[in-house]
Amino acid sequence: MGILLDLTIIFSIAALVLYLSARVRIPTIVGLLFSGLIAGPHGLRLVQATEEVELLAEIGILLLLFTIGMEFSLEKLLKTRKWIFAGGGMQVLFTTGLIFLVSRLVGLTWQQSLFTGFLFSLSSTAIVLHLLQEKGKMDSKYGGSALAILIFQDVAIIPMMLLVPYLSEAGGEGMHGLLELGKGILIVAVIIFLARKIIPGILRSVVHTRNQELFLMTILVICFATAMITYQLGLKLALGAFLAGLIVSESEFSYDALSHMLPLKKIFTSIFFISIGMLLNVSFFAGNAFMIIGLTILVMMIKTSVIVAVGLQLKLSIRNALIVGLSLCQVGEFAFVLANAGRDSAILSTDQNQVFLAVSIFSMAVSPFIIGLAPKIATWVVTRGAIKKFARKTEFNLVGKHLHRCTKRNHLVIIGFGSSGQILAGQAHENDIGYSIIELNEKISTQFLNEGEPVFPGDGRSEDVLLHAAADRAKTIVIAVHDAAAAEAITIASRKINHSAHIIVRSRFSSEIETLIKLGANEVIPERLEAARRISERTIVQFTKMA
Repeated sequence: MGILLDLTIIFSIAALVLYLSARVRIPTIVGLLFSGLIAGPHGLRLVQATEEVELLAEIGILLLLFTIGMEFSLEKLLKTRKWIFAGGGMQVLFTTGLIFLVSRLVGLTWQQSLFTGFLFSLSSTAIVLHLLQEKGKMDSKYGGSALAILIFQDVAIIPMMLLVPYLSEAGGEGMHGLLELGKGILIVAVIIFLARKIIPGILRSVVHTRNQELFLMTILVICFATAMITYQLGLKLALGAFLAGLIVSESEFSYDALSHMLPLKKIFTSIFFISIGMLLNVSFFAGNAFMIIGLTILVMMIKTSVIVAVGLQLKLSIRNALIVGLSLCQVGEFAFVLANAGRDSAILSTDQNQVFLAVSIFSMAVSPFIIGLAPKIATWVVTRGAIKKFARKTEFNLVGKHLHRCTKRNHLVIIGFGSSGQILAGQAHENDIGYSIIELNEKISTQFLNEGEPVFPGDGRSEDVLLHAAADRAKTIVIAVHDAAAAEAITIASRKINHSAHIIVRSRFSSEIETLIKLGANEVIPERLEAARRISERTIVQFTKMA
């Protein structure tokens, strides 16, 4: 009855906390961590069977890494390899390096410093992707860049976990440590090779039975058996689970397997995050509040600075680089998985673990508010003094020295040359309507310049760019960009230089209409509302034909 009672208490508290979290828009992970804090030994002490809870949490880690392995796609990596490998690689490397130096300055050993760098280099995939999807920013330039860095971080945890045993005092040193690491990599390669030859055939046979329960049990056996084999060979259970997911991802049944595993993963990973919350000592946090808040600010500033520098190096505008940096400045959920492995190897002391937990949870708690304000903060920063001059060189300045200033009058200006802008340009051409185009993406603008389109590469928020495209003499200005904050800034800039133009803005949500109209737009067309209308019209047409 002990474990059943404890689970009832845990899930009851979690349900209440998650309800309240949803009401005040706090991420689910933060709510689960606080649930553990309330129920745990440092809170109300409602849970007694802590060992059993930790066992269930271990299953949660296995299922979490298993599903990450199943979602891992080599094709996805290759599509955005520049940002994943260069952007994500530099972010993890430089963040780890800077945290390592700071940790050494405060007296940590080199092993502890490197491990701390690993922990704080990771960001929260769950929080960031949820908020970007909620705000409809996944297709934006900064949304795609943030996703690429997160993908690299999710993959980077595997080599980090391989290194954990060699960072402990009892771990390998010198050549012995390198040999052990090489042995681990070899074991991983052999398991993947053998399993890819065996697993697809097994899954094919199971699928032919059309028995859903058998399919689920087979997937679980693959997960736990691979984890046990890697553990027996001296590697981490979690690494084995990731490998099992990677093996299943190569099968044509991977999506079906993933859909079966998601409910189980959600339940057990919830228990994992609750168990992490149970470890946080409130008294320790209260007694060291100023230090913890200071360290949290320092970690977030380091991560933001590194990501901004990496973004600028990869030709991202300073504004978008700032938004990515602010979005990824928190510590992530996979840091808890890594810290769990570190506790087994006793890399950090009890107090050092408490500092890590407090900084991580605090950074995750404030993250939604920072991400929500990131576009406004970035816009404010790039309009200040010296930053404004630098921003004009990197993002607001007209890249299009290929073209002289546009001489057209009473024409159409299209800002944002994605699919909507291209369709509009085609219609304008067919109807002999003169037009000019403003496009920030250098690859797109270069492509269409070479095709003879009147493209002015640059940022529509800049008056210089607008004037070069003759927006001050335009009859109609169409703003078709994905970023809502950018659309607002372009609307303001366009109305400032042209009081009489008819400004049409494409938006994602109907909630943005009122703001854009106040800023100077004449018409705002929400994508989702327009799509719903067209679907309704087509549906009615079909039924009218039938009648």
